Amino acid sequence: MALFTQRLVGGLLILFLAAALGFVGLAWQIVSYGNASVDSHADAALVLGAAAWGNKPSPVYRERINEAIALYKAGRVRYLVFTGGTPEPGYPAEGEVGRKFAIEHGVPAALVLFETSSRTTWQNLVNARELLVPVGIRTVLLVSDPLHMRRAMAMASRLGLDAAPAPTSSSRTLTTFCSAGRCDRSPSRDGFGTLHRNGRIRATRRERHAENAWPAARSRSLFLFTEI
Repeated sequence: MALFTQRLVGGLLILFLAAALGFVGLAWQIVSYGNASVDSHADAALVLGAAAWGNKPSPVYRERINEAIALYKAGRVRYLVFTGGTPEPGYPAEGEVGRKFAIEHGVPAALVLFETSSRTTWQNLVNARELLVPVGIRTVLLVSDPLHMRRAMAMASRLGLDAAPAPTSSSRTLTTFCSAGRCDRSPSRDGFGTLHRNGRIRATRRERHAENAWPAARSRSLFLFTEI
């Protein structure tokens, strides 16, 4: 009996160590993509959608848009491509909000492409692919949050996109609590922070659709991870 117990404990310990090593390896790959430097050129910056608050981008989305604008102004890309639909009919789509923000900040309208029907990262990429061919875009710099980059690049590869990672320098994260028809955004340490390229995480939760993106009459709590 004692021998059996020792073997059982030993086996469980080996399984635990194997799982821990696997987790560390995966985390390292994710952080590596998040630390990737953007030193290459491409035809376009493809910006993955994030929440829009009414006609304005959320802090998370604004960081992505600003990264794309910086790439354009640095001469690294010619076009900007924005993706993302709307949580419900009647509200501005993420793609439209991104396009408007970029134009207001100096990017010519003729060089900004967008789609308005996607709801997931996979759909972002599928719909964006349909926009690229007609204007001759063959290569893209994929713009998203550092911790989302590895997953996004894997999807882009599956879709046959010639993409290179362009993670944001920092990504604002936010947790929003909606109750009794009112949404409160709290800039506390628990819910509002920065994801840096060096992998430090102050906050890892953000809402997908907040305040102006949902009818005020609804009551719910939104606690979603950094990327859906």
